Amino acid sequence: MLKKRYNTRNTIIIALAIFCGAILILALLKSKLNLPYLIPELIGLLIAVTLVIVVTSLTTGRDAVIVNEPSEYPPENITPSQAGCIQDGLIDTREIVSAIFFLAQKGYFVIREYELHQFEFIYGKYPMQEDRSMRLLFNGIFGKAKEGDIVKLIDARERLVKILPEFKKLVIKSIVSKKNKEIAVLTGKVNGFIETIINNSQERYADLVKEDKEYLYKIIPYAYVFTIASKLPSKFEKIYVDNPDWYLPYGTEDGYNFDVVIYNSMLRNLPNQFNNLIIKG
Repeated sequence: MLKKRYNTRNTIIIALAIFCGAILILALLKSKLNLPYLIPELIGLLIAVTLVIVVTSLTTGRDAVIVNEPSEYPPENITPSQAGCIQDGLIDTREIVSAIFFLAQKGYFVIREYELHQFEFIYGKYPMQEDRSMRLLFNGIFGKAKEGDIVKLIDARERLVKILPEFKKLVIKSIVSKKNKEIAVLTGKVNGFIETIINNSQERYADLVKEDKEYLYKIIPYAYVFTIASKLPSKFEKIYVDNPDWYLPYGTEDGYNFDVVIYNSMLRNLPNQFNNLIIKG
């Protein structure tokens, strides 16, 4: 999501073209109006202005270079919503639902499918350490609820519809307020992370899960927002992962094994209900 700006080379070419054009005009004026003393001063001024443009372009207008930085973990201090915005410049349902998965995985609430395709949220703790967009989304879900309270998605509908425009503005602002070089660095980290989780072998993922039992759940919100979540099941199908304590599928309150079926339903059912209830209304 790099901000549009003049390419450095193009800026210099434009400046020189203007300079040459101005010299030509002044030469014509000199021949017609006989201004021997004014012309040198004007040429000197044009040279000075052109030099200022060229120097400014060289020092502040350099194009941002994106270098992909491989990583097996999402970029630090970047929410999946921000990462999705960096990738394609958009904030849509994926960015919002990925934020819900992100907050749940970090322990701020539990997502429970109390009936087939019907969801509720159990208040865990307030996301004080998260950025404004994440706190706003949390408030949209829970309103004035307190720790331990249960809020159905359908009951949070009006609050969520109300805060979503501001949520989108906050996410976009958090990115566009950065300098192009900063955005280029973040883009490289996002691209490198995407490439890594697509290309990692099943053996490597097995090692990562041994090192970090939450590994799969940490990357799910980002895999979802990048639309590459469907590439993960084949990588994890032979790897045992603990059940997520932040997600309770329908009919599994007495215990279950997290598998490809549960994974696919999680990434399908909640987004579908959210889109039908909140986005489409």
